Amino acid sequence: MKIIPRFLALFVVVSLRAQPAPPAIPMHDPVIIRQDGIYYIFATGPGITVWSSPDMVNWTRYGDTPVVDNSPGKAAISGDPQLAKIGDTWVMFYFGAFYPGVKGAVNRFACSYDLAHWTDWTGTNLVEPSEPY
Repeated sequence: MKIIPRFLALFVVVSLRAQPAPPAIPMHDPVIIRQDGIYYIFATGPGITVWSSPDMVNWTRYGDTPVVDNSPGKAAISGDPQLAKIGDTWVMFYFGAFYPGVKGAVNRFACSYDLAHWTDWTGTNLVEPSEPY
């Protein structure tokens, strides 16, 4: 009788160890949303990238390039995304710094109807420094 519980415990431990870990996704500052049964991660690195998953285990990156990147290939930052849905439009607020035409660090936004294709705001920044730093 004692053999069965020990065998069962060993089976559980071996089964847990046999599960491969999901691959690491290179990102930071992630935000996760759920839309129509699909989970989306928007994260910094490089630019703002998008990953989607039906189960929060298996993730697929959208495209080969970031959905928002204000200075591709340069030492600039587009990151810290935050999302809000306003009517049928998704709005991504984000931090930007060190790219052409921007003095210092700023807060900007981009809009999308499908979470994959984004139109970046080209007007005045939402927040920008009033003093040099």
